[in-house]
Amino acid sequence: MIRFLPFIFFIFLTSCGTQRLTVQSEYMLPDRYASVWVGTPDPHKYYPSIGQRLIIQWKLRTELQQYEKVTLRIRVRFRNYELYEKWMQIRCRVGRMIYNVMDEDYTCTDGIAAYHVQIFADGQQIAEIRHHLWEELIQIEDEDEDFEDIDLTPGGEIPDEFQYEPQFEEGEGFYKV
Repeated sequence: MIRFLPFIFFIFLTSCGTQRLTVQSEYMLPDRYASVWVGTPDPHKYYPSIGQRLIIQWKLRTELQQYEKVTLRIRVRFRNYELYEKWMQIRCRVGRMIYNVMDEDYTCTDGIAAYHVQIFADGQQIAEIRHHLWEELIQIEDEDEDFEDIDLTPGGEIPDEFQYEPQFEEGEGFYKV
């Protein structure tokens, strides 16, 4: 029995742990209604709502007592590259928030592409979950309009500042031209 004690101790240490923050994404399809499977009359059966939703859950142990202000930041990027951002103050130790994108919102945005959810305590990030496709978008300003004057048709002239002249130096196998 004593020789199994380290193994049992190892299992005990690696067993269930609680995460501070979890996010689950799911599609809301017509087959989620019981009436579809059972065959009972239901108005939603013939005109179902479709969309996506994020289920965000948090379990904070002592953070609410240690810090003055605990906030949740949700950023959702849609497939049409729009960004939705919401800040929410957390007042209870355990909670859940559901963000729905349904019907017209779903068809206009093409659904959720990625999300980034963070918990901040007095301005410091204490938990974060990001979708594996989440990246910050690089904003490119269109201030440089030098390329509009260039004729890109075959045989068109290329301005001198855009001409490329290779420079070779003498050395191993290269000779100055």
